[in-house]
Formats: sequence, C-alpha cells, structure tokens
Amino acid sequence: METVEPVGSVETEVEAVDTDEQQAARPMLRHIFKRTAASYTAPDPQVAAPASPVPATAAPSLSVPEQIQSFVFDFVGVAVTAISGPPRVPAGSNVTVRSSSLEITEGRNVPADWYYPEGEEPPERIILLQHGFLGVSAMYSYTAANLAERTNSVVVVPTYSSNRFVRDGFWLGDDQVYRATAELFLGDREALTASAQAAGYAARYGADVPLPETFVLVGHSLGAGVVAGAAGYYADAIKSTGAENHLVGVILLDGAPPENVLPDALDKLDGLGTYVPVLELGAPKEVRRVDAALIEHRPDMFNGVVLADGQHLDAMQGGTPLIQFLSYLFYGFSTAPNKAASQTLITGWVDDMFAGRIDASTGACEGDDCSGIYGEPGQTLDLPTPAGPTSAVVIGGSALAPITTAFQPMLATAPVAPRPPSDFALIRLL
Repeated sequence: METVEPVGSVETEVEAVDTDEQQAARPMLRHIFKRTAASYTAPDPQVAAPASPVPATAAPSLSVPEQIQSFVFDFVGVAVTAISGPPRVPAGSNVTVRSSSLEITEGRNVPADWYYPEGEEPPERIILLQHGFLGVSAMYSYTAANLAERTNSVVVVPTYSSNRFVRDGFWLGDDQVYRATAELFLGDREALTASAQAAGYAARYGADVPLPETFVLVGHSLGAGVVAGAAGYYADAIKSTGAENHLVGVILLDGAPPENVLPDALDKLDGLGTYVPVLELGAPKEVRRVDAALIEHRPDMFNGVVLADGQHLDAMQGGTPLIQFLSYLFYGFSTAPNKAASQTLITGWVDDMFAGRIDASTGACEGDDCSGIYGEPGQTLDLPTPAGPTSAVVIGGSALAPITTAFQPMLATAPVAPRPPSDFALIRLL
C-alpha cells in the first residue's frame, strides 16, 4: 500500500544548505512577517513580566523584530500542530501508536509519540526519529510506523520547540537539545522509560519488560543536527565512563545540521573504537556539506545516496493530507517512486545496522542476508518500487563531488531587520 506523507509543511530550517529552497521560502516568509508585523504590538519590556522566573544566565531581552519573529514561530507551530492532528498509522499496519509526555530535562516535558509493533516477542530495538524545524511528531507518523513495522522496533518521535528566540535557548537547533537527547539513552534511561510506560508500553508488552537497549537515531533536516549532536555527546559519555555502547547507527534524512555538528560527531564516533554507521538519504542540491563531511571522515566508503529528482520531503510521510499538500506546494511534489524508495532505503539500512551486518571497512552490507541497498561511491543504483522505477547516486566519487562555492544565504531576519552575520541562522522552509 502506498503511504500518504504529509509532513514538512510550513517547516523552516535554520541551516546554510540549499540556495534553491531558501529562494522558494522568501515569498511565504515575507508574507508571514509583513502580516504579523502589521498586526502585532510588541509588549513593553518594562511592563510585561515573564510567566516564570528567568535564570541569571537567560538570553538578553529580545529586540522588537526578534519578538515579532518569536511570535510568528510560535503561531506557525500552533497552526501546524492543529492541522497535523494526532498521529496516524497507515491502513492495515500492525503498529499501535500512543502519545505521552517526555521529560527531556529535569522539569521540562515535551510531547512524544510511541509506535509499538505487534508480535509474539517484545522488540529488542528502539529508534528515535527527530523532526525538522517547525515540524511536529505527527507529521512523521507513516515514516515512524513503517520503521516500527519493517524493522520490528519501538519508535519514539519527540516534538521540540522550533522557536530559536525562546528565552532559555532550548530549541531544536540548540546544543542543549543535543545533550539532553543523548542523556535519554544513558544510565537507567528513567525519563525514556517513564514516557514509554505512560504511552502504554507495559500494557502492550508486559510490566516486567524493559525498553530495548540497542538504538538507532534518525533525523530529518535540522533534526539531523539533533541526532548527529546527540550521537557525539553519547559517544563522549561512553568513552569517558567505559559503559557499553548501544548506539548502532545514525541516519540523516536530507540532513541540514548546523555547520560543525556533523564533523564533530563523526570525530567522536570514530574515537569510540567501534564502527557506528552514519548514512545520508539526500535530495539534489548545490551545496552538500553533509556529503562533504561524510566523505572527509569516511572516504571510499558507502555513506548513503542522493535520490534522482529527489525532494527535501521524500522521506517525511504522515497521515494528514492537508499539511502534506501545503508542504509540497512550496517545495515541490515528491514522486511516488521516490516516496516508496525512501522508505525502502531507510528501513533496509536500519535493519542492517541493528543486525550488525554493515562492514566497518566499506560502510556497506554484503551478502544474501542484507536488507538494505548499497553501492560504490559515484555509482548509480536502479531502484524498482511498487510505484515505478527510480534511481539514486551513491554519495562520493566524481558524480557527487561537493561544491564549495561560497554564497550569502538569507538571514532569518532579512524581511524585518538586519542581524549580525555571526548569528547562526539560515532559513529553509519545509
């Protein structure tokens, strides 16, 4: 059955990656900012009091343009959540989805959706799937359900704030989130277990069944920064404590991590003394920093593929047609073969990661037992799917040599007011 994938909608991405997508974003962003600026009256900072005490280390007060942007981000986030509705699984799926809250750090709770596959035995694998900027977990419900069903894994999809102007800085693109995500999988994993139990884990598998220990991290767009950063901090903790490593792989879905996050994470992972695959499923773009980082750290290895005629939202699939249509309206409609191929590629790689079938010297699985699809750097892979044929080019080789031409991306505040260029923020609308 072909899935219907909504996600991506009005998601904007803070990242210097894709000039074409930034250009496509400008008209909508100008429209939003102009309408909001015209109707929004910024609160007087001398009068308005914070709802809760602000720690001494809190960020400086926001300027009026920043307050406007903060309002826009929050407004769009609420709208996306409302339009997305609750998470849904594809018709005929053997996966159950339940929602709860997740204490990501002490005293801070975020929404989380949990996907449980059927079966005689409880799953021994767990996957964290991370959304992109202004996305929410429900927008990835079909992708999460497919991962749960095809790899027999518990899948958790948390929703983080996408407002980069939040006073304490705890948002999707912030280092605090990377650390907190890593800590979910360290120690006794109390917060992760409590969230799963609140979402019916014990009722599904039994009160005495612990969460699986072995895990894979999957992140889309700016969410790729979360999983890459979390992988790096997890590797730090494992190396410093001597604890057993349970991270068996990371997958980036057309990733757009902040500039140094992926290279730093690869350095840390390579220092573990055990190979942890990091693979990218990409769409064509002019500047491919993710590919460049992977090739630099792991040359002449399989580091993933770029789908022919791919779109940024190929792998983001959910059950709300309206938000999916709005997403595709601004960023191009994914082809049915590429939508199907993306699911096949992701689930195959994840299954091989969990099974330990990926060779540390080649980055690929070889043999009859492989679930995933692999190739040599620069090789074109033919990908037959139930929806028709498509193809992909393996990252690396002359076919995908990284382009390093410098360019000046659009600043997040460009439609409102200038901001210092040191500010980390280049917008991609999903």
